[in-house]
Amino acid sequence: MSTLLAEDVEMTLDADGWAWTRRDAGWAVPSAGEVTREIRVIPTDDGVRLDAVLIEWDEAAAESREALALFLKRAERDVPGVGCSLDGTLARLSANVPAGQIECRLGEALRSMFAGCRLLAAGARALLSPELARQYLSFLGEKTEK
Repeated sequence: MSTLLAEDVEMTLDADGWAWTRRDAGWAVPSAGEVTREIRVIPTDDGVRLDAVLIEWDEAAAESREALALFLKRAERDVPGVGCSLDGTLARLSANVPAGQIECRLGEALRSMFAGCRLLAAGARALLSPELARQYLSFLGEKTEK
């Protein structure tokens, strides 16, 4: 990671009033409010990647995983600039900010990530219930095989 990139990130976080701490090779920005999440700001070759765990589970039924995947796919259009994905036993939100746009886009990307966490966490967690997942899939016309 270049010193210039690190300085840009830290200056931008400070200027926008974000609380942050260094974590490994990147930064952690904690949220406040009803949905407590930590957004990791991770250096990449092209800038920084923002990553947050939306929900985590030990086990999930097949219909819950199917419903979560559909829910996250549909959610991407509601939270601009934020990608949603399933990664093993995690549902994640992520965003990328190019190196040349850190000063003008990092704060916006963080706000979008926190908004995504607030908007999506309860719905995603509810879909871990197989019954609710089946109802969700049925409502959307995505019938599952039993």
